[in-house]
Parts: sequence; structure tokens; C-alpha cells
Amino acid sequence: MRKFNILAIIAVILALSLCVFASCNNGDSGKTSESLSGSAESGETNESSGDTGETVETGGTESREELAVPQIVLGGDFTVTWSAVDNATGYTVNVNGEDLGVTPSLSFPALKVAGSYAIKVKAVGNGGESGYSNTVNYSVYSVDLATGEGFTLTGEKVVYGGKNYTFTLEIKGEAYSGSVPVVKVNGVATEAGEDGKYTVENVSANLAITVEGIVKTGYTVTLPDGDGYEVRGENKVVYGEDYSFEVIKAEGYDKSELTVKVNGNAVEKGENGKYTVKAAKENLVITVEGAKKNTYTVTLPASVAFTATGKNTVGYGEDYT
Repeated sequence: MRKFNILAIIAVILALSLCVFASCNNGDSGKTSESLSGSAESGETNESSGDTGETVETGGTESREELAVPQIVLGGDFTVTWSAVDNATGYTVNVNGEDLGVTPSLSFPALKVAGSYAIKVKAVGNGGESGYSNTVNYSVYSVDLATGEGFTLTGEKVVYGGKNYTFTLEIKGEAYSGSVPVVKVNGVATEAGEDGKYTVENVSANLAITVEGIVKTGYTVTLPDGDGYEVRGENKVVYGEDYSFEVIKAEGYDKSELTVKVNGNAVEKGENGKYTVKAAKENLVITVEGAKKNTYTVTLPASVAFTATGKNTVGYGEDYT
């Protein structure tokens, strides 16, 4: 009976030990599971983070996606154009080595300032860019049109290299209508075409256009040559200018009542003793009428002792009998 009791006690102790051991193992197992679960969640987070990194990397790949190089063409009006590049959001135009910024346009207008230009273009998109296109070159030359009284030159202020340059000359006003202009381009005389315009072909330098021979029309003055007077004045007059002259009575003609005419119209002597034609616009022909020698009276004596006979007048310089 005593032996049975001892065995029972040992059995109970063993049972309790097993329970304790199992309980401990279950607690550790829970902790381990929780730890693994946490590790798994952390792993998922890391994997997600890894995915995010892959997204960034993938995005970077897209932003650096290779863009085609634009092919540009120089138009006849010197506008530079190109076709759209896939995935490009804009284009950078480079002029003489300097980028001008990004534009969505597919063209670059012709430059209108004198100089030589090298133009190229590259595509831009999502943070990346292509290489530069082919380069087109052209030159713009300045045109200096002379100004002056009596004429106007009309034409563009610039001309593109290799192009023909056309300009016109207009004589301004009746005063210069008689001018015979000489037009020169860079010092070389050039003639107008049948249409009245001047053309410089295949321009390859800046142009300086000058005009010579533009003068006011001059008119002739015909001075009379007659007995009893002298007309003093120039034998020409410029369009629009006043023309003055003098009429001097010759000795022995001072008593004459002269009528002075210009182109058939009588003119009066001014306070300065001169005759003036205002703003001459034609040739002048001066005439003088009424010039006569002075006539003097002759008083003959009367007497019972003789008789005197003769004319009772005598002209200046004439013999009297």
C-alpha cells in the first residue's frame, strides 16, 4: 500500500512537469509565431519598399527614355521646321551654340537681324532629351538705304544670303523731276529694270545703296539785248526760287517809259529798283518795250532881221541842222 502511494505521487509530479513543459513550449511558440509574423509583415513592407524602389527606378527609366533626334529643314522663307518626336513635350532651339529654351512649337521663325546663324534643335521629354539635330546655316545681310532731299528709296532693311534684293527709287516733287539719278550699290552703278525697279542678285554681303544726281530742275533765262537799255541778271534759275534782275536805261534813253515783261506778263520794279519773279517754275523770257532816245526841243529865234528855220525837236545824239 505504501509502495502504491509513492508511485502515485511520482506519476502526479511527472504529469505536472509535462504540463509545465508544454505550457512553456506553447508560450515560446506564440512568441515565435508573433515574431515570425512581424518579420513577415516587415518583409512585406520591405518588399513593398523594394517595389517602390523599382517604381522609382522604372520611372527613371521612362524619364530617360531615348528620344529620337529631330530632323530639321530650312524653308525658302528661312523658317526652320521639324516633325514631332514621339514622347517629346518640347524642343530646345540652339542658335550659334546658345540654347534658347524649350518650346512646344515645331518651327523657329526666320531671324531678321544681320548676322550669320547656325541653328539646331533637340527634343525634350519627361526629364530627358535627345541629341542635337542636323545644323542649318544661313546669313542675314543689312541694307542701308540712303536718304536725301528729292528722292525716296524703298526696300527691306535686311536680305537673306543668296537671295535677290529688289528696291525702288522715287523722285519726290516737281522740283526734282528733271534729275538724272545715278544709283549705286556698294559704290557700283546699277540700272533699273524694265519695271522701274532695281535688283541686286544673289546677295552675299551687306548692301549700301546711294543715289547721286538728284537736283532741283534748272530753267534758262533769256535776257534781251536791245538799244537803250541793259538787263542784268543770271541766265538760269532753280525751280521754286525767286529770280531778280535789273533793267538799266542807257545814256540818252533815261526819259523812256519802259515796259518790262516776263513770258509776256508785265512786271513792276520793286523798291530796290529790281524786278523779281517769285518761285520760278519754268523757263523765263524777259522782254523790254518802250526804249526810245530822249527827244529835246529846239527853240528857234524870231527876228525882223532874219528868219531861222529847222525842226523844233532833235533826238539824243542826232545831228541838228
